[in-house]
Amino acid sequence: MKRLLTLALIVLTTVLAMAQSREISGTITDKNSKEAVSLATVQLLKHDSTFIAGATSGDEGKFTVKAPSDGQFILKISSIGYKTLTRTITIKEDADVQLGTILFTADAIMLKEATVTAQAQKVVLKEDTFVYNASAYRTPEGSTIEELVKRLPGAQIDDDGKITINGKEVKKILIDGKEFMTGDTKTAMKNIPTSIINKVKAYDQKSDLARVTGIDDGDEQTVLDLASNRA
Repeated sequence: MKRLLTLALIVLTTVLAMAQSREISGTITDKNSKEAVSLATVQLLKHDSTFIAGATSGDEGKFTVKAPSDGQFILKISSIGYKTLTRTITIKEDADVQLGTILFTADAIMLKEATVTAQAQKVVLKEDTFVYNASAYRTPEGSTIEELVKRLPGAQIDDDGKITINGKEVKKILIDGKEFMTGDTKTAMKNIPTSIINKVKAYDQKSDLARVTGIDDGDEQTVLDLASNRA
């Protein structure tokens, strides 16, 4: 009987130890593109910023770190090209904490001095122009440029085909600096194959009159300039 009680106690202790994992988990996602952010640095800190544990997010943006005990901690998440995010985490009764989806906001100031990278450069900011590397975004074979633009950070396409980049509506589509289907961005997006595009540039272009006269009339419009593979 004593042996049975001892064995039962050992099993119970093991089960309780396994239950007391205190794991903090979540999924990091780009706020604009809704794509997973991989290789982000996740740090668990004490309130005096002493490092406790760390991890990096995987290909699907998921991460897990383990707290050493109950109490309050600081979770710090950082990655090149994004604003550093901190959260206060409270562990009670050795329970796990599931944070769900954590939205990461792009840092335009950092992008002026650094590139956002995964397996290839994704985007750089050169003066007032966002330059997206088309090869860094996976699109289905045979897809049109519409599928590519949907994946660009800061870009959105609504049900009516209206394109916005960082909150500004795109009025014109260019290919290698030349207008394509003037005024009909929806049709243009559905007729240009992704396979021929090397880079996508987004910038504000002065009006035709301002470009001819050299006098800035303040009339600007956001354009997408698609650089082809032959450019």
